[in-house]
Amino acid sequence: MKTTSLKAEKRDTKTKGDLNQLRKSGFVPGNVYDENTHLSIKIDERDLKKILYTPDTYVINIEVDGQTYPTILKEAQFHKVTDRPIHVDFQIVNENKPVTVTLPVITKGQAEGVKAGGKLQISMRRVKVKGLVKDIPDALEIDITNLGVGKTIVCGDIKINGVTLLHPENLAIVGVKTTRNVVESTEPTAPAGQQQAAAKAPAKK
Repeated sequence: MKTTSLKAEKRDTKTKGDLNQLRKSGFVPGNVYDENTHLSIKIDERDLKKILYTPDTYVINIEVDGQTYPTILKEAQFHKVTDRPIHVDFQIVNENKPVTVTLPVITKGQAEGVKAGGKLQISMRRVKVKGLVKDIPDALEIDITNLGVGKTIVCGDIKINGVTLLHPENLAIVGVKTTRNVVESTEPTAPAGQQQAAAKAPAKK
């Protein structure tokens, strides 16, 4: 997985009014936690943009009072009207314990079915996976070169050592749909002689 860093400060704001004032000053309240640790923090809203407004998934090294905590973003809440972040939770990761994250889906190559006139359909832009941080890739990259018309790649087709996809095995990730172009290109045509005869035949009254 990709890594990035954030600086945070401890906070002692607890009431709704305190939290609202914190947000007005440009900070977002949040928590850093695991089964043994719980820190109440505040982070500059501008610094959060690099992890909130991106399709990538990161291990985020959060520095608080000189100590660094490797984390993953567990939850982010946004204002219903302004869509600005209003709260974030970070889970501390242990290299020996599996974590659950979502990964972006990236397709590689041009599908044979698309070359034949079909339409590529990506049903899942992100997938949820579980595994150790060291085993989880930056993204789920799928080679679609040999994907024909009417064919799909489902979750059960994906194999990553040490990583489990948390979706039903028959759930489609990407496929090539049949289109009118495919139907027309595969319709049988009359031999050239028959076509010419048909063209010369007088119309029936």
